[in-house]
Order: sequence, then C-alpha cells, then structure tokens
Amino acid sequence: MRRREREGDRWSGDVACPGGFAHRDEPLLECAMRETVEELGLRLDAAALLGQLSVRPERPWHRFADFQVAPFVFAAPSGHGPLVLEESEVASARWVPLDAMVKGAPREHFWWWWRVKPLPVPVRVDRVWVDDYDVWGLTLRILEELAGYLPRG
Repeated sequence: MRRREREGDRWSGDVACPGGFAHRDEPLLECAMRETVEELGLRLDAAALLGQLSVRPERPWHRFADFQVAPFVFAAPSGHGPLVLEESEVASARWVPLDAMVKGAPREHFWWWWRVKPLPVPVRVDRVWVDDYDVWGLTLRILEELAGYLPRG
C-alpha cells in the first residue's frame, strides 16, 4: 500500500505494509490484525497465520526510543474481496506477487540523508520498482526476509 502524504508524517507517501502503533498492553499480533482491518478493510481472523518475521528496531535515532516493527505473515484469505482503504492514511493499495518485488527485480540505489544531530548522515539505500510503487528501506528488507523463506525456482 502507499501511505497518504501528510505533513509531519515521516512515512508520508511511502510504500509499506499495513501497520501502526500498538495500544497500551495490546499484543503485537492483535495490533497487526487491527491495523490491517483499519487501513485495508482486510480481516485476518479467518486467515492462516504463517509466522512472524524478525522483530526489527527502527533506526536508533528515531524519535521513539523503544520503537520496533514486528511483521506477521498470513496466507491471504480466500475470497478476500476488494481492499477498502482508510482514506486518511492510505492513498492506494494493491495485491502484488512477492517475486515481483524481490526475486530478480532490477535494483536501483540512492542516498538517503538520516537526520542525526549534529549532522545528517548519508546512507546508501536499495530500491525496487513495481510499476509505480517504489519499495525501499524497511519495507524492502521485510519483504526480502519473507522471500528468503519461499522455495526458489
């Protein structure tokens, strides 16, 4: 999905998987399922949970010191129907085969300037284009990890 562009949102306009912040004492799996319903209208309670990928700390210079990303993987529910976008957060969304995003997809590189005090730090970043979706950073790393578990060939 592509996040809606909003002033002050550090992920504004980025391509991402559904997600958000957990409520106080909310289990991470419940948070992932809730956010998927809220952002895409996709209920996962009848879907098969395949597992959890690596819990990733966001960059240490992020404004939330204890911010982590905990990706969960589900088999798409059969007859899932169209996605219903939360218009305040999601600009667009679509189903894309995972191999179109990571397996042999042409890569580009660019420099991203992390805002670290006292000076910005340049970081070389990979990106993959899927039609008009620019997949990079944390989202690309999560999808690459998932692709590593899939059979090759």
